Amino acid sequence: MLITISVKDQWALLPIGWFPEEIAVKTELLISASIIYKQTKIEDDLSKTIDYQYVSNEINNLKNVQFKLLETAGEYLINKLHGELHEKVDIQKITVEFKKLNIANSHTNCAFHGIFIEKSFV
Repeated sequence: MLITISVKDQWALLPIGWFPEEIAVKTELLISASIIYKQTKIEDDLSKTIDYQYVSNEINNLKNVQFKLLETAGEYLINKLHGELHEKVDIQKITVEFKKLNIANSHTNCAFHGIFIEKSFV
């Protein structure tokens, strides 16, 4: 069977951007991550699943790394999660979404700008 764990819309303030003023001000984001993994049997054992808090901590740790693009941050997060978890569970797919909330000098009438990245491991 396939199991999906997810952290949805975790608020973060990251030093991300192309221009120095963007990095200095930081970018307000909502970040989501979903991990689909294959499990033959569900057991009441945390060592055989993924801890949501671990995923949340990795999202929070993005504040310690500087990126110019949301795409780069997304790929970094996917690779970090896969690298730490692939020996524990049979990961099939990881998706991340970044929603940029405060769009500077934007004349659009939308809730956010963002990216969605998906990587399969099968």
